Amino acid sequence: MGKEYYIKNKERILSQRKEYRDKNKEKVKECKRLSRLKHLEENKQRDKDYYQNNSEKIKKRATKYYDKNKEQILKKHKENRKELSEKAIKRYHTNPERRKKTIMRSALNKEFQRGNVKKEKCEICGTTENLEFHHEDYNNPKKYKVLCKKHHLEEHNKPKMENIFS
Repeated sequence: MGKEYYIKNKERILSQRKEYRDKNKEKVKECKRLSRLKHLEENKQRDKDYYQNNSEKIKKRATKYYDKNKEQILKKHKENRKELSEKAIKRYHTNPERRKKTIMRSALNKEFQRGNVKKEKCEICGTTENLEFHHEDYNNPKKYKVLCKKHHLEEHNKPKMENIFS
């Protein structure tokens, strides 16, 4: 009865389903979400098994698709990169803390280019190669250290005193 009934009444059944989904959008959305979560691990394992058993076939299909659509793919990547880059720059510079840091770095680099500030040697090891400026406090533009790349990275990875006791 099941398959024959469905074939005979397919249009009516499908229209009833659509009508129900339209009336109960939030309920349907929640059911789909719960179903996805319920089957997530199962689907991950199924996909992993499929890929392991068919990796050569998948790679050939992907290569064939890429070769056929190379121009459109590269064009889309270029558009997306540009859009993402613009969004990232906008987000970075609208953050007040980031903006302050950018202004401080820029001011110090201008002073360096004018010759008013010098990078003579690392304040920790004394090397004269790969020197960088390190701001201790962005509220005080004159307070900075000259450090080599290695010690600059260490300085950033060093825990701050206020974080140790809190």
